[in-house]
Amino acid sequence: MDGYGADQIRAAERPHLDAGEPLMQRAADGLARVVADLLDDPAVRPGDGPGSVLLLVGSGDNGGDALFAGARLASAGRRVAVLRVGSRVHEAGLAAALDAGGAPRPTGTAGPPLARRSGTGGVGPGRSR
Repeated sequence: MDGYGADQIRAAERPHLDAGEPLMQRAADGLARVVADLLDDPAVRPGDGPGSVLLLVGSGDNGGDALFAGARLASAGRRVAVLRVGSRVHEAGLAAALDAGGAPRPTGTAGPPLARRSGTGGVGPGRSR
C-alpha cells in the first residue's frame, strides 16, 4: 500500500505550522464541503431534509478535524451526532461541535449514519489546533 507515515506527515506539516497556517481548520473546511456536497447529491442521498452525519471521533488530531467539520455542518443545519471512540478527545473541537448543535451519542448507540468521517487515525501532537 502506498502512503505516508506519521513522521513524514509531521515533517511535511512542520513548516506550515511554524508559519502559523491553520491546518486543522483548513482540513475541517474541506471535509465539511465534501460531506455537504454528498448530502446534497440526490444520487448519493435521496430524500428530504438536511441530512445526518455521524462523527466517529478518536483521540488524535484527525478527531479534531472531524469535530470542527461537524461544527460547520451543524451550523449549516445538518444533523450531527458525535460518537467518541478514543480515550480522549480534542476539547476545542468537541466544544465547537456541541456549541453548533452537534449531539453527543453514548458508546454503542451509533445508529445508521448517512456520512462518516472517521477521526480515529492520527499524526500526533504536531497538528494545529
